[in-house]
Amino acid sequence: MWRGLRTDRARGFTLLEVLVALAVFAIVAALAYRGLDSIATTRARLDQEMRMWRRLELVFERVNLDVTQVAPRSWKDSSDKERSAVQGTTSTTGSECQLDILRFGPDHMPVHVRYSFSNNQFLLTLIADADTIIASGSGMAHYNSNVLLDHVERCEMSFLDSTNTWQSHWPVSSAADRTRPRGIRLRLTLTGQGQFERLYYLP
Repeated sequence: MWRGLRTDRARGFTLLEVLVALAVFAIVAALAYRGLDSIATTRARLDQEMRMWRRLELVFERVNLDVTQVAPRSWKDSSDKERSAVQGTTSTTGSECQLDILRFGPDHMPVHVRYSFSNNQFLLTLIADADTIIASGSGMAHYNSNVLLDHVERCEMSFLDSTNTWQSHWPVSSAADRTRPRGIRLRLTLTGQGQFERLYYLP
């Protein structure tokens, strides 16, 4: 008996089919890469913004810590001149600002804290000798300034007086040397981020 001859053979992929499969795979891989790259870029940008927000909030809270612990009275400097525990000034262009606060530390000793703006940086300086607050810069003992925030374009400070009027500097008169402002307004403009403001009401 003759057995039927098998005429079907194992059929492989043709060159055209392989090329089409490779093309489809390349397209899918490119789309997947673009999607992953977009996700990674978005996540990196969000992480950067979160770090900026966190650092900005820490700066505002650091100022709040000093404002809420400001000395409850005026004081006299080495020249026997009576001064306010809060002294500050700001320029109309926002290119300069400075805030000096005399507060009490954990050991109930006076601490002179200075916030200032220079070279696009918001700085914090702890003055060693509290009696030199707002005194002439010569011979002032102080620690190195710490950079609290960089990429700062403008810094503006305002001081609320007893008539609820915002002043560009404090004290505004000789009488104010024995008083403190009712509030302090701090505005910081960051490069590419916009303007941020915080109000502090003195206890």
